[in-house]
Amino acid sequence: YRPDIDPALKKYLDNAVPFHPPNRYPPGFAYTIGLLLSFMKPWTAYLFWLIVHELVLGLCIFLSWRFADGSKVRFRVAAAMWLGYLPWYLELYMGQTTFIIMTATFILAGWLDDRANKWHTGFWWTFSLMTKPITLLFAPVLVRKRRFGMLISGLSIAVGSAMAYFVSRPEDGKLFIKWMSGEEMVHSLGNYCFQALLYRFHMNDQTTQVITGTLVLLGLVLTFMRRKINGGRLISMWVCIYFLAYTHVWEHHLVLFLPAVILPWLFTGKTRYLVPWFLAAIPSTFFIFNGHWNWTREIIYLTGACLPILILFMDTIFVKQIRALPGE
Repeated sequence: YRPDIDPALKKYLDNAVPFHPPNRYPPGFAYTIGLLLSFMKPWTAYLFWLIVHELVLGLCIFLSWRFADGSKVRFRVAAAMWLGYLPWYLELYMGQTTFIIMTATFILAGWLDDRANKWHTGFWWTFSLMTKPITLLFAPVLVRKRRFGMLISGLSIAVGSAMAYFVSRPEDGKLFIKWMSGEEMVHSLGNYCFQALLYRFHMNDQTTQVITGTLVLLGLVLTFMRRKINGGRLISMWVCIYFLAYTHVWEHHLVLFLPAVILPWLFTGKTRYLVPWFLAAIPSTFFIFNGHWNWTREIIYLTGACLPILILFMDTIFVKQIRALPGE
């Protein structure tokens, strides 16, 4: 709130509006989806948005059936992985948009494995870029797989829709770029990222940046230097790099981990992928420790955030992935 806001208005907003943080979304999203939702009363818009969440979740489950190569077991377990995931509740509770990034990631990986429609993929890839630029992570994968048409068309539409606004409001453009780049480190326990864990071991900014920069460099080397490469596996690796290297990660962002861990399960049927899923799916220790924090409890809490990511990341780097036979 502004310092000079009327106290009565502040009280009204607190009661009438479910959540109202500052807008951090590109103009292409704010002036389409945001504009549509603004015609509704706040709680009506919120409930409508939850219905959209659930419909999109249903789409992901349906696509899992298509990606499972006729295996009933792999499909049923994947459906349970989508439905039994507690961070999804946080996504719903906050009325967030990470589910769009999640779905685009899942469909893009399917398309790279020749399992999804090009136009369907193009819509979700572009929509995700217009919502949050997180899926720019996958640009190296598209370059490596020589899918230049998808890369260029999605970026052109997303950047064009933003520039149409930022050209007339350059200060807003500077602010948005600052937000997109992660800003300064947030040390509060709401920040669920790997960097937050590193800082608990008294690492300075330079050391932390070197570690995270090395992870990004490793991702680029593995993307372009490996001879035989599976697009879905690369997508899973870059999702892990996002959680390990980005400055601002919140617990509801873990819905993006779902496609990263469900894809290799659908691809191989190996039960080892249920371990990182389970560690990410269970409740965090925040509620238990809240109000009684100390260094040890902070380490336990943040390790719980990072452990499933690190397990999957190591798997994408070191473990050979053998595809299951159709129907297996």
